[in-house]
Amino acid sequence: MNLLSAFGYGVIFGLGLTLMIGPVFFALIQTSIERGFRSGATMAVGIALSDAIYMVVASLGVAVLASSPIFQAWLGLVGGFILLAFGVANTRKKLKQPSNTVAASDSGNYIRQILKGFLLNGINPFVLLIWFGVGVAVMNYNLQQKILFFGGSLLTVLLTDFLKAFLANKLRRWLTPGFMNRMNKLVGVALIIFSIKLFYFAYEAFSF
Repeated sequence: MNLLSAFGYGVIFGLGLTLMIGPVFFALIQTSIERGFRSGATMAVGIALSDAIYMVVASLGVAVLASSPIFQAWLGLVGGFILLAFGVANTRKKLKQPSNTVAASDSGNYIRQILKGFLLNGINPFVLLIWFGVGVAVMNYNLQQKILFFGGSLLTVLLTDFLKAFLANKLRRWLTPGFMNRMNKLVGVALIIFSIKLFYFAYEAFSF
């Protein structure tokens, strides 16, 4: 396989990842609509950072620990509590300002958005399993091919997340505070549902 093909396969895989609907998708859209493109984009950077860490670990072949049911169970349990906390917070949050403005304090909260994206994506055991599955699939690639494959995947995911944040931000001018409050509750419920899914995943792993 030539290097261009490895990069192309990475791009295709990255596009497939962007079609997956999970807690990160809902949180990214909500953040972009409520706080603007820059906050959404910085959250996307946090998502990409967690993916990058999993890519490095997967490319190094450190899959023994990650394939352990106990490790997956604890990751699912911790992830479930984090998603539950985010979900409950969203259901209780109320937007008081017009949706076409962004709070001045948001300019200093980009690190928080990066951490939010990093945590929401990084503590999801399903994301972990996907990347280690890919690590096994590309184990016969040489170093350059692995770098191009994972680089193509990461670049594609990051750029498409930027696009999602940009498009979601464009909707802000037509959204009322009442709609935003309903959306917060909807996103909160979605995160709570995903947390229950992670708790069940952890239960099955502990029972293994």
